[in-house]
Amino acid sequence: MKLLLLHTNAITVIPRRKAIKSAEDVEQDKPIEMKKCMTVFAASEEHDKDADKVSDRIVKEVKAYASQIGAKKIMLYPYVHLTSKPGKPDLALKILQAAKQKLSESFTVESAPFGWYKEFNIHVKGHPLAELSREF
Repeated sequence: MKLLLLHTNAITVIPRRKAIKSAEDVEQDKPIEMKKCMTVFAASEEHDKDADKVSDRIVKEVKAYASQIGAKKIMLYPYVHLTSKPGKPDLALKILQAAKQKLSESFTVESAPFGWYKEFNIHVKGHPLAELSREF
């Protein structure tokens, strides 16, 4: 799993069209917006086999970073482009859905749709902890 964690002033995501058959069901062209949040770009990799363990680790990393920057809201963004060895789409979706459910117990959580071509606009803060990456 690879994560890119960003402290953001705002992010807007617009699902434009499905990229894969197993894409999540969402309304095409309907913006998903979040302000004053942490954006988590996530890419499942071929060695990610246990959805529960991987989602637990995502939650651990997100909570640690959120406590450092004071984030109360999370935007999860599936972003396969972080890796050259992507995992299977069905498992990647399961991992992200599990992470979203677990994070929802402590945060307000939105997610960009899995399996879509998306337009996005992001405004990242400019402090020393505004950008962080994790790999596990």
